[in-house]
Amino acid sequence: MAPQARFFIRKSRSKVVVKFDPPISGKYILLKLWSPQPEGNIDVQSIIAYGFAGPRYFPCVEPR
Repeated sequence: MAPQARFFIRKSRSKVVVKFDPPISGKYILLKLWSPQPEGNIDVQSIIAYGFAGPRYFPCVEPR
């Protein structure tokens, strides 16, 4: 599978927002975080996903 998004957070910023157009749907989220420094640290405060939860998952589509 190919990545859906790649991003870089500049030193002057503290957050990033990734919006998909068109919206994507899925059951699982896989995050891989790399530090630019060899011995660097990554502090994650929160990861927020918006959508449906429960036994049935519906595709993320917009009405015509």
